[in-house]
Amino acid sequence: MNIVGCGIFRREVEHLRANLSPEVRWLSPGLHTDLERLGQELAGGERLPDSAFLFGAACHPDLPALAASRGGASLPGKDCVAAFLSEEERRALEARKAFVITPGWLRHWREIFQEGLHWDEVDARQNFGFYDSIVLLDFGLEPIDDLQVLEFFEYTQKPIEVVPASLDRFRDQIDNLTAPSPRD
Repeated sequence: MNIVGCGIFRREVEHLRANLSPEVRWLSPGLHTDLERLGQELAGGERLPDSAFLFGAACHPDLPALAASRGGASLPGKDCVAAFLSEEERRALEARKAFVITPGWLRHWREIFQEGLHWDEVDARQNFGFYDSIVLLDFGLEPIDDLQVLEFFEYTQKPIEVVPASLDRFRDQIDNLTAPSPRD
């Protein structure tokens, strides 16, 4: 099974699948901010038939149908954070009014918020105003760049808490998506 995935997941997938045999087509992080463009990129997946789509279901309304039409499937959760956190873990963070990001989001926040959504600092502060903090999941794959954390803090004006996290749930979901189908 091939993979068409959001670049947000790239480092985690490459870590989990160091000897990845299927072909992987990485799409630019933040494409979910432009549904038409994301739809075109996903539809271009015919170059990779039998593809697992590493996107949350809410990234594009046609994602499950596009994946099925390619003989594949997509992640079961509504967004990329659901790929890493159980429903209980997510509810606990939501109860704390925390916005959750991964290291991929930290690396690509400008592409997502500034370039994709066209948010300036005022827009960011208004939209992040609903949250008390930002939780950055740390999978231990790379050092967290303090400068990137500071720049994102300056943009959002929300404290950023680094929380150790596991890749076990994500590994299981990738294994389920890329497992050979019974017809193989």
